[in-house]
Amino acid sequence: MLEKNASATDKKGAYLKKLLENIKPRPLENNTEEYTKTHSKKEDVIVLIGFGNGKLAKHLIEDFPNNTIICYETDLESLKYVLDNIDVSECFKHDNFFFFANKEEEIENTITATFNLFAGKFNFGNLIVITNPLLDETKAKKIDETIQKLYMPVVLNRNTLLLKSQYIIENIVKNISDAALGQGLSFLKNKAKGKPALIVASGPSLSNDIETIKKYRNKFIIIAVDSVINVLDQNNIKADIICGLDYQQVTLEKYSPLMKNNKACESLFVFEPAIFYQIPKLFKNKIYKTEENAFLELLDVKPNYEVFPINAVTHLAVNTAYILGANPIVFVGQDWAYTKLEHHAKGTILPQGLPEKLIWVKGNYEEKVPTDENLYSGLTIMSEIAKFLISNGKQVINATSGGAYIENTKIKTLEEIAKRIKKNTSFTVQFNKKSSLSKYIKKLKNLLTQMNQAIHKADKAIKLNQSIQKIYAKYKDIEKIRLKVEESNKINNELYTNPTMTKFVFFFYFQEFYNYFKEETDIENQTIEKRLEQSSKYFELVRQHTQSLLELVKKTIHFLELKNDFLQKFDENIKNNDKLFELLMNCYNFGDIYFGLEMLDKIDIKNNPKLIFAKAKLLSNYRYFHKQTIGLFEKAIELDPDFELAKNELAVEKYKIVSHLILAKDAILNRNDFITAKRLIERAKDYDPCDKQVKQWLGMINNLENMQTMQERQKVIKEQLKIEGSIPEYDKAIELLKQNNIDEAYSVLEDLNNKYPAFGDALFLMGSILIDKKEFDKALEFLNQAKSLLPYHPFVYIALAKIYMSKEIYDKAKETLETALSLNPGLKDEIGENLGDLYYEFGEYEKALSLYESHLQITQDKVKLLMKIALCYKGLGLIQSYNQILSKLQELSSNA
Repeated sequence: MLEKNASATDKKGAYLKKLLENIKPRPLENNTEEYTKTHSKKEDVIVLIGFGNGKLAKHLIEDFPNNTIICYETDLESLKYVLDNIDVSECFKHDNFFFFANKEEEIENTITATFNLFAGKFNFGNLIVITNPLLDETKAKKIDETIQKLYMPVVLNRNTLLLKSQYIIENIVKNISDAALGQGLSFLKNKAKGKPALIVASGPSLSNDIETIKKYRNKFIIIAVDSVINVLDQNNIKADIICGLDYQQVTLEKYSPLMKNNKACESLFVFEPAIFYQIPKLFKNKIYKTEENAFLELLDVKPNYEVFPINAVTHLAVNTAYILGANPIVFVGQDWAYTKLEHHAKGTILPQGLPEKLIWVKGNYEEKVPTDENLYSGLTIMSEIAKFLISNGKQVINATSGGAYIENTKIKTLEEIAKRIKKNTSFTVQFNKKSSLSKYIKKLKNLLTQMNQAIHKADKAIKLNQSIQKIYAKYKDIEKIRLKVEESNKINNELYTNPTMTKFVFFFYFQEFYNYFKEETDIENQTIEKRLEQSSKYFELVRQHTQSLLELVKKTIHFLELKNDFLQKFDENIKNNDKLFELLMNCYNFGDIYFGLEMLDKIDIKNNPKLIFAKAKLLSNYRYFHKQTIGLFEKAIELDPDFELAKNELAVEKYKIVSHLILAKDAILNRNDFITAKRLIERAKDYDPCDKQVKQWLGMINNLENMQTMQERQKVIKEQLKIEGSIPEYDKAIELLKQNNIDEAYSVLEDLNNKYPAFGDALFLMGSILIDKKEFDKALEFLNQAKSLLPYHPFVYIALAKIYMSKEIYDKAKETLETALSLNPGLKDEIGENLGDLYYEFGEYEKALSLYESHLQITQDKVKLLMKIALCYKGLGLIQSYNQILSKLQELSSNA
């Protein structure tokens, strides 16, 4: 290697010399590297695939000296030749140029590691990939595919931050007490070494395996994702470990079985610090997972364990099993697809509809199963995790009885695996109950100091800019402002690289700073006036947002100090009612309900309206204590009739059921959102299971949701038929019916039904054909099946009505025609007279009259229909109207 190259590459890492020492150099076949300058902002990351002869790298460094430039190389023979014969040392000397070479089979791990290293860079900038034409096309393609695969979750994460960064960071701050009183994930290192772990996820096929889990639950350490809590609770299965990570408030619904208790859950909880802040407080013992470049690093919380790439809670569960040292690691309920066209296992708290866009992938037990982009992303990550586990000596077995195939796993049934495990598995972890709150309070105060310093710097920079603007406006001389500009730039650099800003302030207000960086152009493309304007805008953003965040940190410090005081000196502090009340209100604001209730359980509050109010306030957070909450508010008011705050809270609590029903109605009528509506009504039922109005609403919404769900399923079935080439068979049957070739059409439909018994359209047509053939019993069987699959299809009900009429089952005929008309009011012209006849037979004359009168305008036989109208008037006792119709009928007969 040339001496200059050797010296320069050593500074980037001596690994390169060792990597190439046994490599035989090979000259580049083509020495021409075309270069076209790309547009890039300084926040963008440029990836160069292939180093070639270094010319492209030099161009990029010259054109984009402030950008991070990453180069990946797998052509080690050509690289060795270039380093031996061409001086490319300037590339390696550049601070922003990062070079990574490796064997082709190892480059994926190298890229993964570097993407984690530069994760923060990707948040504010785009990725620009440039392929060196000198690198072999196959090698370049492999690198590019790896990059794109890794970049996809980065973009998803960035999009999440753009929308929800404030919720995420606020959750982390409010979860600091849980981190302080819990343990890091490394605490679990090898605590279950060699023991079998069962990862229970919430895929649809879990419903098939729940009985097997009950049967063999003692043979596994059960690690459950949060969305199966309700299913496990219904089946009396206790998870050893529960995992959660979602930052959204709606996620709290998954934990509703735990909120029915008046004390914290005993299961071990493993969580991402960004999880919705009320959730960790539901658990007694907590384990938090963090990663490099995260906010908690500001508080000296750093991971010392291997963290998997994660975009779903199931990945966290598998990561936990790996840290525990579990082996084998068994999956169940990991469908990553819509098995039997279901979204989740039966009994999960959060129902969802099927997506508009589907991706069809290889199944465990089927050739193709439907999934979507998000699930497919999670499936890809899980396959990579399984590959890693296998390489580290773990058995990874997929016992999921449906769903998508997870590469690098063995497929076996849960029963088969459980029978091979001989001993019962016990799992216990002893927690150190010593509080670390004091340490975190100290670190947060240090964070507060740094934020104040940032505000001071931003304020100083704004004043500097104002001075610069005045001087430049007067003299238009760059030299007169150069020193002040340099000072302003120095402050800018200090803030831009300050960890408190990058991991806290910038992330909390991610959208605002992201938009700022996007609109800012490079210095050389700006006028001095524009540059000063942008600089002042940046410093104002820093000052304003840092100031806003101070309040959250101050409130958190105050809460932690109160909590720490009661933990350290309980007997002394519990006597101070005002301080206790302040703690309880802070417990409510930070979602630490069980800690507050624990404090109240230790004292007598029966004659203290303020503390009774505080207990009611805490319980109001969990709707299952609705009646108890109302009783406590009323008791506080009884003790203190002038307690206005209690009166206001009581009014709010009493209105909660009504407010949920109003919101549910809005979701249905204005957004056609049955899922949200059902969730709201279910919550209203939790407040009061006996409320009659809630029960009525729940029955209605279940019917509507079922119709919507079945409609989505039929749509997916048709997609499957297209993929498998069976749609032409259905089209052929339709064409045969048009040609009146009934028997052949029926035969085609029968074959289709044998292959796809859940295809409702085929069943409907078969039933309709059988009606024409007067084979009513068999037609009824098919049409009832069709109704269960197509409850939204009015013509199924019309066909059923024909059968009921032929069998003289008139009440059923009336019911099915009513349903058809409710599903499509536009059918009134077609079925209105028939339904009117049925109403007349059952003595419902007003309903019959309404349908007859609306049908009068279109009927060909007005005389017959007028007679029916006359009979309705007679039935209603309206003899004068009856006689008028008869007179009109006589007049029509005479004219005829």
